[in-house]
Amino acid sequence: MADYQDTRNLSFCLATGCDGAVRIDRREACAWRAIAYGLAPTAEDKILDLQTMENHCANVSDLEVRAFLDAILQNVGP
Repeated sequence: MADYQDTRNLSFCLATGCDGAVRIDRREACAWRAIAYGLAPTAEDKILDLQTMENHCANVSDLEVRAFLDAILQNVGP
């Protein structure tokens, strides 16, 4: 199972590049933020993740996000 804070951090780095440490990929950032939203332990965390997800998912189609989420879920298993 994914760790909530690690998932948020991964999404952030994919959205911003983390000072050049990783390649920016807004589609992946969006998908990982959606996963973080699902893992959020509190209502406050869900609100913050939803707000961030709206930013990370701007200009990313639902189909792109769904395809990436499906790929992640196939690799995670039950």
